[in-house]
Amino acid sequence: MLLSLSLGLRLGTPNDGSDAAARWDGAALVRLGFRSEQSEAIIDGLTNLVFHCELSPDIAVISSEPRSVLLRIQMLPVSNHLQLLREQAVFMNLSANGYGPKLLAVFAEGRIEEYIPSRAPRKDEFLREGFFYTIAGLVAKINNTVMPLPKFPQYIPLLRSWLLRCRVSGLQPMLLERTAVHGAIDCPEVLSMELLEKEIAEIEGFLSEQESPSVFCHNDMVASNVLLRDTDQSFTNDDSVVERERLVLIDFGFAFYNYRAYEIANTMAECGMSYDTPEYPYYSVDLDMMENDSLFRTFCSGYLDQLYEDMDSPEKMRRQLLTGDRRRDLNMLINEGRRFLPLPHFFWATWNIFCSQVQGLGDALEGADFLTHAKDRLIVYYHFKDNMYKY
Repeated sequence: MLLSLSLGLRLGTPNDGSDAAARWDGAALVRLGFRSEQSEAIIDGLTNLVFHCELSPDIAVISSEPRSVLLRIQMLPVSNHLQLLREQAVFMNLSANGYGPKLLAVFAEGRIEEYIPSRAPRKDEFLREGFFYTIAGLVAKINNTVMPLPKFPQYIPLLRSWLLRCRVSGLQPMLLERTAVHGAIDCPEVLSMELLEKEIAEIEGFLSEQESPSVFCHNDMVASNVLLRDTDQSFTNDDSVVERERLVLIDFGFAFYNYRAYEIANTMAECGMSYDTPEYPYYSVDLDMMENDSLFRTFCSGYLDQLYEDMDSPEKMRRQLLTGDRRRDLNMLINEGRRFLPLPHFFWATWNIFCSQVQGLGDALEGADFLTHAKDRLIVYYHFKDNMYKY
């Protein structure tokens, strides 16, 4: 049985006259498909299905074709094909700049990309000082990569588009119940469209007063979106700095231009989220980790050191709001991140409501309770909301 016979027909072979944009020169994998015993599902995510596919040993490669590739298939229903085109453009630009796997082919529902022998770091590895510092520098490099996308922050426009579709779909008021969030938190008792629209209006007013520069952001920096390349050198368990060449950032499905402070805040917010909990709701929330001073300083230090290395003119320093006084600049980045900390939680709350109510995924994916996650995220937003006015 072939895993991807229909996919192979869509991609085409070099001489079949199919759409040139969907071809891949070196077509043994496409021509013959992937034998099921040579294919392995390596990621079972919420937005993609990813397979590691290899040619059987008895099949000869064509030209410089690799024997092993990654097949990525869009999992969620897609109503806006511009979203897929945007993601493909981002992937191609990152690949061209050496920041990700090589793009080998694209098709309507996904793409084929270079397979990098690697593994995702565990969360405890990700948060080690040497690892987290290096990740921060890589994030800073990518933040200052120029992309063919709108250059102003897309946070508010994207949220408003989701909320509009939620309103059109008839989102009804519901109790704002907590599941994985603990502790005394002052928040409304009922989640409604009026509540969400009131909050986004307040956030928009807050953002209008912020000076944080607009940069190309990953917007979903978690340990599972990092690859640690396989090498002969083992990854040590101490806090020594991991070589940047071993790290690859992946899954830019939520990437767009956004406030630099948001990228810092979202990374810190995810430090307190764990998604490997075996019991329902299959995630846990640690509010203290999201504001951990040591983690904030480690990440912002790595980020700032990379900015100092790359901003080689007074004008570039000015655009990044940098003074050259390391202590002052470091405190600025830390305060930016703390001030924006509630915003990622509102973003993910809205996205989960959108997935549940508009995309119809409430019961579609095993182990993914979108509405429960949305409520918890909104409660965490209220927990940190005062940060918008404290820093």
